Amino acid sequence: MAKRSDKKPPTKKKNKSTDEAPSPEPMEFAERDALLRAFAEVFGSEGLEDGAEDDRTPLDRAQELVFMAWEEEDELKRMMMAKVALEICPDCADAYCLLAEDTSGILRYTIELFAKGVAAGERAVGPDTFRDGVGGFWSRLETRPYMRARSGLAACLWEAGRDDEAIGHAWDMLRLNPDDDQGMRHILMHWLVETHRDDEAWRLLNQYPDELSLYWECSRALLLYRKEGDSPAARTSLKRAQKLNKHAVGFLLSPMDLPEEEPESCRAGSEEEAVLYVTPALRSWYETPGAVEWLEERTA
Repeated sequence: MAKRSDKKPPTKKKNKSTDEAPSPEPMEFAERDALLRAFAEVFGSEGLEDGAEDDRTPLDRAQELVFMAWEEEDELKRMMMAKVALEICPDCADAYCLLAEDTSGILRYTIELFAKGVAAGERAVGPDTFRDGVGGFWSRLETRPYMRARSGLAACLWEAGRDDEAIGHAWDMLRLNPDDDQGMRHILMHWLVETHRDDEAWRLLNQYPDELSLYWECSRALLLYRKEGDSPAARTSLKRAQKLNKHAVGFLLSPMDLPEEEPESCRAGSEEEAVLYVTPALRSWYETPGAVEWLEERTA
């Protein structure tokens, strides 16, 4: 059996509160309304308004404006462009995603905007695609805004402590797109292990049996240790994880060495990859009795 750990787990980063600040109205300042109207008029003169000579749909035009907004560094301009996009087409899910990302950390409002984005995406995609397109959602360009909104919503629900809802969204996203171009399976694995849903975590591992990655082997090693203690299978999985990335165990044993900011990208075997795995996985390792001591013993 696994030994009980005397190690103190790192401070949990997950924020369970949604009451950091009152939820503001989407159109907060009168001057923003005036700027918004002026912005809409400018873009209307360039062909964004409905017209016989423009064969783009309102959603096409709204999406083009959002693509432009993604390149805009000024937050106010980004928000205005997103709001203009929604005036052009209220089914533009990416416009809601853009607004959600600029809510200054007000979690309740962010959840509301991502939820609106999911609803907008559902309307834009339509019931036929949800019926006939299951299994290849990301391969259809028209479904990607919906999947982006749902990913954002799941992450915010998790941050708010609404674990069941977040996990439910993640599982359903993998049903819609089992190829998982967004990497949702890695996020879901962290959530399942942290909430001790080990049976579901094993089901997820078995759903991707050919994956060879740090995320999978470290998760497998921890799950095996929880189930069997210091077993041959657990030791083998830990050795595989070390071969895949030599930095991960060091960060797990010395979390104070983790950088303050997570990297935006990584390559296999790099320190950046180790940081991206270890940062969300720390609590699961430290809350598993004996797991950290086991790491020390088996990697000394």
